[in-house]
Amino acid sequence: MTQSRYQGPTFGDRGRRPSALPTSEQHVDIENPEAFLHNNRSNISDAVSDHLHPPLTTHETNTSYRSNNPTIRRLHGDNLFVNPLHDHTGKPLRRLGSETIGDILAHPIKELQLHTKRSEAYEAEKNEWNEKHPNSIASKKDVLNCEEPIVEGIRIRLTIHFRHLVGDQDFKFTEEQIERIEKPLNLTLEEKEELRSFKDTDDLIDFLEETNRDYSVKVHKTVAFRAELAQKRNELSDSFNAFDLGDKSNSTTFNSAITSEKQNSSSVQNGSTEDFGPHKERPHKNHKNTDILIDLNKNVYIQIQFMAIIQEHIVNQRRALFLLPDPDLSDEIGEESSATWIELLGDVFYVGWITNFTHSIHIDNVSNLATYAAWFVVMWWTWCSGALYSSRYDRGDVAHHVYKIIELCGLIIMAGSSGKINFESNPKMFIIGYIIMKSVILFEYLVVFIVSLGAHFKSSRRPLGFYVAASAVSITMWGVSLLYVAREDLSKRYALWYVSIGLEVIVHLWFQGNSRVSLAASHLGERFGLFTLIILGENCMGFIKMVSEASTTSNVIICNVFGVTIIFCYFFMYFDDFSGEAMATTRLSQLWMYLHFPLHLFQVAFGIALTDIILIHNAYKDTPAYLAETLHKCASIAAGTVDSAVTASAEHLTLSNATTMATQYSVFKASAAVGGGEEEELNCDPLFDIKIFWITAGLILCFNAFIKWINTPIKGSMPSHFICVSRILNAIIFFALSKTTYAHLDGLEMVSIMMACLLFQSAIDLLD
Repeated sequence: MTQSRYQGPTFGDRGRRPSALPTSEQHVDIENPEAFLHNNRSNISDAVSDHLHPPLTTHETNTSYRSNNPTIRRLHGDNLFVNPLHDHTGKPLRRLGSETIGDILAHPIKELQLHTKRSEAYEAEKNEWNEKHPNSIASKKDVLNCEEPIVEGIRIRLTIHFRHLVGDQDFKFTEEQIERIEKPLNLTLEEKEELRSFKDTDDLIDFLEETNRDYSVKVHKTVAFRAELAQKRNELSDSFNAFDLGDKSNSTTFNSAITSEKQNSSSVQNGSTEDFGPHKERPHKNHKNTDILIDLNKNVYIQIQFMAIIQEHIVNQRRALFLLPDPDLSDEIGEESSATWIELLGDVFYVGWITNFTHSIHIDNVSNLATYAAWFVVMWWTWCSGALYSSRYDRGDVAHHVYKIIELCGLIIMAGSSGKINFESNPKMFIIGYIIMKSVILFEYLVVFIVSLGAHFKSSRRPLGFYVAASAVSITMWGVSLLYVAREDLSKRYALWYVSIGLEVIVHLWFQGNSRVSLAASHLGERFGLFTLIILGENCMGFIKMVSEASTTSNVIICNVFGVTIIFCYFFMYFDDFSGEAMATTRLSQLWMYLHFPLHLFQVAFGIALTDIILIHNAYKDTPAYLAETLHKCASIAAGTVDSAVTASAEHLTLSNATTMATQYSVFKASAAVGGGEEEELNCDPLFDIKIFWITAGLILCFNAFIKWINTPIKGSMPSHFICVSRILNAIIFFALSKTTYAHLDGLEMVSIMMACLLFQSAIDLLD
């Protein structure tokens, strides 16, 4: 399936609030440069208009025409403009310079001189205008009251296009071509004479660079010149084969072929603008009818663009204290929006929260895995529920900023109580923090619901009412869980928490098809992409912390390099064909969204497991000898809890082929149940890290495949289907490898195998 490549987020305020900047500049392509200059000639300084109407005489007073050429990037700063601006009637408008405090501090005398020149030029034209037009007096405030865009000037941009990098670069300017570029480039007689001596593109680029002209170079690898040359070679060979000394007609045919080849070669060298056959097609996409296009040869052509620099005055508008949210989002479906800065600030807090928890727990047994999963469900839904509201109803006003402050305070309270001990034995502050955050969301939805009642948005009331009710029930259930904060009431507390979260999820799923609260009118797809990047970033933070504490032996360094490659492969797998508009283009948008929960869950767990595998390798605990020693210690611990047969086999355990995996796992399970005895640092299930490492890696592949499949059409997308199937097959391989032990593979070998599989998968992903 061919999808638009995701180029990353466009941060800002979604375009819902006008910019606070008083002025802005935009480069706008003009339809007719000559007519544009005629209609707006009073707005353009003499130096700029000379680009299209240059003097035809030489600069006699210039000792070096290159150092004083009038085309030297005059449009790269407003400070170089002195002449006043003009409105559509011709009235002079005071030119406001764009200098900043930094410019004044750096060049005070220069900026003062420019300011003085601008003022003098304006006063002169203003006085002349007021004398001729007493009914339309010009004043300094006119520029602030001008509602129409003001033309600053015209930018002339020259682009040298190469159809192919290895193609022909030799050419020679013709007189016709020089005449066409003379006015746009404001060429002097000396420069025109120099152009006639050019032999290739290097001469042209050197000339443009030395004269400081505005130019760029583009290479379009769209024409296979090697194939073309091979075709010409074959045609010429056929001509030779057809040549017969005894046949005069054949001789004539051959000579005409040679003559034709020479003529074609001559036409290219002379820079003829005649049709070059199929190579006449120009691959650039920013073509306008007013552009000047000149073919220098079959491979190279130049493009000259005329772009008006327009200054638009935007009324300075303060951030509103409160804006009514829109209860009906159906008219915003398909509109482009992006994550706001305040949303990204909230995501930064989640980065700290995730990092703090993952660094306080090691997923080396079932108990820690259960604690991690229980915490992650709450954390993920906290972020998701906030994103569901802000991506649809946040108007960027001061009120929503206040809401976000209160919400972040609740998040900090939850993060401070998220350690394993506090989360299981003393969750009171964790519950209070969650109630604070959900109360903010409840109040926000309540405001939107009230607006729908007052504005008679009947179709929006039902879903908004259910959102409010679900949030209220959730807060109530979490409040009830405060009665069960003891460790022995853990199951009751979890039941209240996850039933409330499930209720909210069901409500959102139930109204997924309602266009009035449609997720297609949000930038939620971009938010999930950014949060996935945050999860991968957390893996990197834990990985970097591990690297700083590990040794610098060659094996460990190789492990670290392979680990970075693995993380990048998972990044590439998700983002290579990610589209920020997924919520608007996918029918099952809610399913696409909730598939990210297991993906994020296993990504964080995999990051912890990858770090643990490398740490174990760094401590030389991934050797068969260490595994045998651990088995004997675990067997002694399990001696009083397993039957005599298992204990006897454990006491004589070796790494020979007679040792079965079932015996090893039974010893680890029994010893882990005892709790490790006096050996507090002894991990009586060293194989658990291996299982988590391979299983979570495989599950990430599976859910990446499912997320891609959601957006893939059934027909016409064979590469996408093949990629998804290959991910599933790779996952099956990872699941099978979860049965290995350190007797079979050490940490470096495991990381190496996973990296090889993921690199192979990344190569397959390039098929789409």
